[in-house]
Amino acid sequence: MLRKVPMSPKQESTKGNIKCCLWVFNSIADRFVCCFMIFNTILRLILKKYRFKNLLVVIFLLLICTQVFIFGNINYYNKLTTPTPLFTVGVHKPAVNKENKNGSTLLKIPSEAEFRMNWVKNKLETLAKHSERWEIMKLLNEVTPLTMPSTRVHIFYYDSYKNIQVDGEWKLWNHEYIEKKKNEDYKLYYRGMHTPPEDIASSYYPELGCYSSRDSQIIDVHFKQIREAGIGVVVVSWYPPDVQKSTQDNMVHLLNTAQKYQLKIAILIEIYTGRNQDSFLKNIIYLTKYTSHSSFYKFMKNERYLPVYYVHKSYMTTASVWRELLATDGSKTVRGTPYDGFFIGLLSNISHRYEIEKSHFDGFYTYFSSNGFSYGSSWKNWKTLEAFSKKRKLLFFPSVSPGYVDTQIRPWNTALTRHRSHGAYYQVAWRSAIAAKPYGVSITSFNKWQEGSQIEPARPKATPQFTYLDYEPEGSLFYLSLTRYWVKQFIFQNIYSDIG
Repeated sequence: MLRKVPMSPKQESTKGNIKCCLWVFNSIADRFVCCFMIFNTILRLILKKYRFKNLLVVIFLLLICTQVFIFGNINYYNKLTTPTPLFTVGVHKPAVNKENKNGSTLLKIPSEAEFRMNWVKNKLETLAKHSERWEIMKLLNEVTPLTMPSTRVHIFYYDSYKNIQVDGEWKLWNHEYIEKKKNEDYKLYYRGMHTPPEDIASSYYPELGCYSSRDSQIIDVHFKQIREAGIGVVVVSWYPPDVQKSTQDNMVHLLNTAQKYQLKIAILIEIYTGRNQDSFLKNIIYLTKYTSHSSFYKFMKNERYLPVYYVHKSYMTTASVWRELLATDGSKTVRGTPYDGFFIGLLSNISHRYEIEKSHFDGFYTYFSSNGFSYGSSWKNWKTLEAFSKKRKLLFFPSVSPGYVDTQIRPWNTALTRHRSHGAYYQVAWRSAIAAKPYGVSITSFNKWQEGSQIEPARPKATPQFTYLDYEPEGSLFYLSLTRYWVKQFIFQNIYSDIG
């Protein structure tokens, strides 16, 4: 049986000296690591513009460096202590660290040196983020508008807004709070309608105010902004004239304004009560009065230019019903007739891939803004969906979005909120779409204010009851500029792919 031999006083003294030397070495190493990180950041900042801002940052970092290296502590009024734990706490949990004699776990508290390292690291990360933001703004300011907008980039546009001044009534801006269908204490949430113009059904406030979609000046501003962002196709939300949510018939003016800015118009046929074979065919026949306009977007198929229709929530109708309309041998087929078109269905779940194929749609899109909400809206699945579309000879239009927040109409829906993070969310969505190498990209949305997915300029605004979100500090035009940058990246990727 092994027996522990006690150390002599000389051995204990030697062991103490070794510990002291190790502690001194550790303290010096901590200081050099901190100083190296700080000087590395200083060298990176010196080479950039914004010299006055960078000068202030450099001075701040040098002060930190002096305190860390000389005094060994950010607050040099405190005495430097040893890097051993300040104290231990007994926690009755399964052993993670070493156990003491009574069986409770000793939770190690970070030492002062570790606190110091973490403090410096967090400060450097914050400064790096601000520096990166300056670089992004500089980069966006240098991106020039495209000579021609890209018809491979589409954006969803909503033209059903009304206000008192133009229309004599409010619409959409005063959207009611939607109660949750599942059993829940709805008394916890707001109910009733919003009261514009101070209280609107959006977490953001538009720079143009609570406008009317019939205002010709508003349409002109919108289409000019879309054109400058490099987007080529405006997909207009549309309800049939004989339903309760009927879209105001503003299509002719939209087409004429699109022609002015070299844009194209496609139609997003919304879901409505009673949508079936007969009603859908009736809608297509109605819309053909606009398809002859030169600004109506058409796509080449079977040596014919066909008008493009997006179908919202197409999965709400069975594939067998769609087949009768869209298959060449369907009983009520539009194929080969004057009412033929290029139809793009919505893919949400993984099973919808085969529903799209069985329905004989010509392509599909994903629409929803929240990454992870559905199979289709999850960025990680876009490469798989693009591979599927090529194999089935379909066109894929993944939908990118700057963020999502609809708590001003669905207060209980916080789980689907996606914060913009100063454009980071939008940029990752674009990178994911470009990496998938689809034919085109759709953007949700230009002005879906109720769901907080808009790229239209917003402005800061606060009322006694509510403070609206905004795009600061980047500015109201930030997402239009960011869109222009990524549209250019997408076009260059397509040129490279086409050459390959």
